[in-house]
Amino acid sequence: PRRSSRLAEPTGAGAVSSGVRVPPRPPAPPPSLRDAIASSPTAVSAGPARSPAAPIAPAAASAPSLPATPGPPATPSDGPEAAALAEANRHLRTSFRDWLEKVDEDLFLLQYHDQISVSYASVAQICEIYVQGGLLNKRFFEDTGVKKLGHQRMFEKWFREHCS
Repeated sequence: PRRSSRLAEPTGAGAVSSGVRVPPRPPAPPPSLRDAIASSPTAVSAGPARSPAAPIAPAAASAPSLPATPGPPATPSDGPEAAALAEANRHLRTSFRDWLEKVDEDLFLLQYHDQISVSYASVAQICEIYVQGGLLNKRFFEDTGVKKLGHQRMFEKWFREHCS
């Protein structure tokens, strides 16, 4: 005999389906008992009742204010130091993929993208951690798995030119 994988729904109290007796559901408590349960001191409340006209305060009103956004980027008219800083910051705010493509136009350095992107938040963070006086600390290569000398030289050149 072939068994059906479909389950039959019981149709009444104590109905029998496929030889299995399904117990009937208990009746709902009378309204007076429900009121007594809801007003008991151990009942869980959904919170204080609020009239429909009561406004809900926006969350932003209680949040601390954020610092003002910086002004426009520095231009050469602001002075050569300001323009150089703005240009350096532009390189440090780029995505890791774009940055690696700029460091190596032949795209050999893209193999380090995943390790770098999970280890660091930004190129600026890499500069803060590993660059001192324009020199890239060798620990960067150990931490990111860069073993090839040619790849190390490309990173060193870029950091020397952009993070000094």
